[in-house]
Amino acid sequence: MDRRLNPDGTPKVWSKPVNRVDRAAYYHDLCYAKHPDTKTRNEICDREMLKELGQITDPSLRERLDRGLVSNLIKAKENLGLGLKKIDKSCKMDRSARRRITQTCD
Repeated sequence: MDRRLNPDGTPKVWSKPVNRVDRAAYYHDLCYAKHPDTKTRNEICDREMLKELGQITDPSLRERLDRGLVSNLIKAKENLGLGLKKIDKSCKMDRSARRRITQTCD
């Protein structure tokens, strides 16, 4: 990121955002640089980017594609990374039930 930004945090001439999704990604990157802890990044930066992406009106085809990809990636990261419980090593996972994984502990 340091290669793409001037010392004051603005993008260099050759690295300016090309559309509104790219501009949202730029601010998302600045937010990540400002907040080094994962919890803040998830709660503030990712949610703010999703909000910005949702506010894009009359998107071009490229913006629709980029927005869909980025939104789904952030949502997948949120679903996979937040709220997962640690699995107790003495517990066993039962995958015999269709589409269901159950956990039994001694």
